[in-house]
Amino acid sequence: MKRFLKIPVTFLVFVFSAHTTANAADIAPPTNVNCSITLTGAKCSASITSTGSSLTNALSKTEWYISILTPGAAPTDVSSYGPEIFVKSTESGVGIGSGVSIGAGVLIGTGSIDLSYETLLGFTKNDSQGTVLISARTFNSANEATPVFGQRSYLALSEVKALMTAEAKAIADKAAAELKAKQEAEAKAAAELTAKQEAAAKATAVKKTTITCVKGKLTKKVTSISPKCPAGYKKKAQ
Repeated sequence: MKRFLKIPVTFLVFVFSAHTTANAADIAPPTNVNCSITLTGAKCSASITSTGSSLTNALSKTEWYISILTPGAAPTDVSSYGPEIFVKSTESGVGIGSGVSIGAGVLIGTGSIDLSYETLLGFTKNDSQGTVLISARTFNSANEATPVFGQRSYLALSEVKALMTAEAKAIADKAAAELKAKQEAEAKAAAELTAKQEAAAKATAVKKTTITCVKGKLTKKVTSISPKCPAGYKKKAQ
């Protein structure tokens, strides 16, 4: 499940104590975040949309932040969340050097992060009903970034856990069904092979014959592949 917040600028601007004189062309545009639930938690990807201007400095890293929803507040309102908590930095997902110009409107991936359910739970202080807001900022090689956040993504931990469980069960059920189908196919093949072998054995088996031998008033039956009467006995006419 993916949920995004297209945040108004009025909610996003805050001031860096350094690099306040950087030109707009020197830094990357606001970073958008896209999160999806995985078997272990969530995977979030960061991207920027090119403005068509060349960058004075190369892209270098993406910093990731988590904000915690105030209990009972609306999760779709950015003002419902507390301050950004730094999570970690990741290397830029693309190698765009300084002076490189990319056409306006091109989506450029700048990194990704995997957040386990346990990690998310730790940020909410073990509140399994909590909700978190994921945001990111892309820096250049001069350690400059726009002070404006782009699109953010929020995750309700109860939904993360439910979808994790459902996906894990679906994978387990599929594996069990495939194993059962394989075992049934193997059993069917084995039974068909046994039937063919038995039929072949019957077809090639040598048939035995029984004859009646007589000697005076004495009679004796002899069964064999090639039956012969004992000495002194004669084969009785059929």
